[in-house]
Amino acid sequence: IFVSFTKLVALSAYSNAVVGTIPSSFGGLVSLTLLDLSSNSISGTIPSELSSLTKLVQLNLTLNKLVGSFPSSLISLTSLVSYQFGLNSLTGTIPALIGCLTNLNTLQIQGNRLTGTIPSCIGSLISLTSLNVVTNTLIVTIPSELGRLTKLSQFAVFTNRLMGTIPVSL
Repeated sequence: IFVSFTKLVALSAYSNAVVGTIPSSFGGLVSLTLLDLSSNSISGTIPSELSSLTKLVQLNLTLNKLVGSFPSSLISLTSLVSYQFGLNSLTGTIPALIGCLTNLNTLQIQGNRLTGTIPSCIGSLISLTSLNVVTNTLIVTIPSELGRLTKLSQFAVFTNRLMGTIPVSL
């Protein structure tokens, strides 16, 4: 329905009763800077075609019924400032290439089924102010590289498997 809107810069349909999957044709909305489909009942996987949205600044898919692995194809969206996938059923690990999103100030991936660790490359996200990985199944050793995040004002990591020591760099 929206694919003919190539000049559309914002698509916000949060807190509705949207069901079904995210259409792969959304990848054709190349002028989008904001995509907010949070608080719906959207299911399925996050289509890799969204990686075509190179102007995207805010992506919020929180509180849906999304499944599949952490969308590593979206790591190419280097304009992203806000990356929110919380409260879904995403699996897999946090990709190390997330460190390429150097404009990111919000990373909220809480309430999924992510495994593995917090990659040390997150220490490259020097604009990050909010990092929320709460309620996953991460084996969390807090990387000392997080000490480089001088703008970080919220770091939520509870309800994981916290191990090791808290780095002095924090």
